[in-house]
Amino acid sequence: MVNGIISLIIFFIFVIAVEIVFQVMKRKETPYITPSQNISIEEFNIRIRKGDELVILDDMILDVSKFKSHHPGGRFVINHNIGRDISKFFYGGYTLENYEGLKPYTHSNIARTVVNTIIVG
Repeated sequence: MVNGIISLIIFFIFVIAVEIVFQVMKRKETPYITPSQNISIEEFNIRIRKGDELVILDDMILDVSKFKSHHPGGRFVINHNIGRDISKFFYGGYTLENYEGLKPYTHSNIARTVVNTIIVG
């Protein structure tokens, strides 16, 4: 009985610690990395025509091909915006659909860390 209570207390302490780390990471602002390659608009358009799944976010080119199946909003949102500048969506200035009561979504720091893993130029 005492071992069960101790295990339960340890479990809840662990859950609380993980939640605190998650909330701190979510609120902190991770800077974007500087891409090692420069891609011109012409090269971007050529790569889109060849079938590359690229988007633009703030002057950065992102390859979303491997991420779109993990996007919380679904593949449709990513597929609909291939070849476009997604900054207005990323920062909450616009929503894909204007439903009553639907507020624009501003991505968290966690999304910024994901962006850092898919920057190609």
